[in-house]
Amino acid sequence: LMKRKGRMEGTPGFMAPEQRMGMPREYGPWTDLYALGVMLWQLTTGERPFADHQTSADAEIPAYRPRPGLDVPQGLSHILQNLL
Repeated sequence: LMKRKGRMEGTPGFMAPEQRMGMPREYGPWTDLYALGVMLWQLTTGERPFADHQTSADAEIPAYRPRPGLDVPQGLSHILQNLL
């Protein structure tokens, strides 16, 4: 997310809560880790964990259900919960 001339830029479904709220002083490595969690979730389930207008700040993290037939490492669900 970047702020240029008073407007916020980024991909809504992948933006961390602090990005969506426009709080750049709160950004840190965790901001990128949140996006990584969303990408891993989408790659393994076929869907994003939240609607584009939501983040984990305003919605519960849904149950993790990988696509049928996809062999995911044990513990990935726990990792994703921490990333999101």
